[in-house]
Amino acid sequence: LLRLAPESPQAPQALLQIAERYMVLEDPKSAIVEYSKILKKYRGSPAEKDAHFGIANALFKRKLFPDALRQFGVGKKRWPEFFRVRSNLLYNYAESLFQVRNFSRAGAAFLRMVNVNPTSDFSHRALARLGDIQLELGRTEEAIRVYSRVISTYPKTEGAWVSLIRIADIGVEGKFKLKPGWVFQNV
Repeated sequence: LLRLAPESPQAPQALLQIAERYMVLEDPKSAIVEYSKILKKYRGSPAEKDAHFGIANALFKRKLFPDALRQFGVGKKRWPEFFRVRSNLLYNYAESLFQVRNFSRAGAAFLRMVNVNPTSDFSHRALARLGDIQLELGRTEEAIRVYSRVISTYPKTEGAWVSLIRIADIGVEGKFKLKPGWVFQNV
């Protein structure tokens, strides 16, 4: 299709599918190339929004967090509603903020994600990250409360396991100020 009819209305969607396939194959660098073609050649097409956020996600996957944040920021200004319908985008945006140590904005983004879509597959991880932020800010007891909430609200999830490990690490480091029975009451 792309060779025979590059001006076809389906061409941007075909490129989008190629880029998304590269993401599935864990090749974000090639995905960026394909997404960029959409932005250059098919501006204004329905695939433009997906391509823009696709680049942001690919940069995130490559751990290029400042670049991902720039891309997310431009997309967020242009299509603010897109974050509300795509939990993975909001999670990756918040995680990028966390990785560059912008804890106040990361915390706000993680909290927004949990509040807007508490049943999302990312909510348990986002809530655990809120605990990590408290820990990074030196608020150990608040971190333990957040981790405990993850354990009780989302048992048997990645977020709960991470929270259990974080609480154990806090205990091992001698910072544990709450009685273990209180922390683990819901496990």
